[in-house]
Amino acid sequence: MSTRGCIARLTSANPIKFKGVYHHWDSDPPSLGKHLWNRIWNYGLRSALEYIIDEHPAGWSSLQEDKCYCHRDRKSPPFEVNEENFANMMIEWVYAFDKNTMYIMIPETRGQTIVAKVKILGPEPDWKEIAAKGEI
Repeated sequence: MSTRGCIARLTSANPIKFKGVYHHWDSDPPSLGKHLWNRIWNYGLRSALEYIIDEHPAGWSSLQEDKCYCHRDRKSPPFEVNEENFANMMIEWVYAFDKNTMYIMIPETRGQTIVAKVKILGPEPDWKEIAAKGEI
């Protein structure tokens, strides 16, 4: 299912600001959230974000399937997603990271709502519960 998302680095906590890349398919917490959680546990936060954001600036069709928009047969230009443009792109989920927290957000009329703050080194959250908090 096409559930659009963004994978980003948090650039400010108050007010919330972030910069990241687009993710097209299955961006809901039980899919992309869980995948990001596992990738970070396996590779570390810095390494995971360098690969996901820095090495793939045009974003992803599906990170879970390792299908990006900037390599192989797709050569799209870099495209930044941030707190100013993500709602207009109809993005449904944002995963923004700082040094120890994954902020899971949804767009609102003015800005975004934080649905969950997940400690990166804490216990794995209930992804379905987080998804239910974000349903409108």
